[in-house]
Amino acid sequence: MLARKYATKIEIYKNESLEDGFGGLVPIESLVKAVWADISTSAGSRFKAFGIQDFKTPVVFSMRGRKNQVNYNENYFVFYKNQKYYIKGIEDVDLEGQEINLFCDSL
Repeated sequence: MLARKYATKIEIYKNESLEDGFGGLVPIESLVKAVWADISTSAGSRFKAFGIQDFKTPVVFSMRGRKNQVNYNENYFVFYKNQKYYIKGIEDVDLEGQEINLFCDSL
């Protein structure tokens, strides 16, 4: 894993609900962390190999896992170049949490 490999800054957001004071909930998007990543946009075959068949614009974000200290799941999304990419799958590359791949798709 090379540090120079991660050259693009992306932002990780989480979908949450906040009480509005009248007994209801308001959906909000809160910034979790801004991280450095490597982006692969020609990722259709990698999506199929991972087992994801339904995708529109496949993008794979590769980043450091353990150093960023974020527990990624499907409630999170990536904001990159004014577009939201929703997480469809998470792959631990080396099975130790050093590097992870986020399989994301835009709507």
